[in-house]
Amino acid sequence: TGVGGGIISNGKLVHGHNGSGAEIGHFRVDFDQRFACNCGKNGCLETVASATGVVNLVKFYHPKLTIKSSILELIKEDRVTAKDVFDASKKGDLFCLFITERVANYIAYACSIISVMSNPKYIILGGGMSEAGD
Repeated sequence: TGVGGGIISNGKLVHGHNGSGAEIGHFRVDFDQRFACNCGKNGCLETVASATGVVNLVKFYHPKLTIKSSILELIKEDRVTAKDVFDASKKGDLFCLFITERVANYIAYACSIISVMSNPKYIILGGGMSEAGD
């Protein structure tokens, strides 16, 4: 999965100079640049806020934290998914809540960039990640 975006200005979709306008998935938000993106760069929003990004964060943080988790076996067996993380978050799993908060912070940072750059009336989030919960 990825992170996409679109900008509508004056009732028209903004395509940008070469058709890649609003590629917010490639905003650099992870300044430690821990994860490689499919675009060839590191630190893109997609690497920390897509379904794949959630798994990246789980694999990165799990060895470093002492928080117990209900999804530990899935992590050890390399079978954990973003859905597992969000479902466990809804049940109060502290490790999964930690990961969910990281993801939300990255998305919020990207939204703040959009807000400063284009002063939109609205920012609308959609797709699977936006349906993960509050």
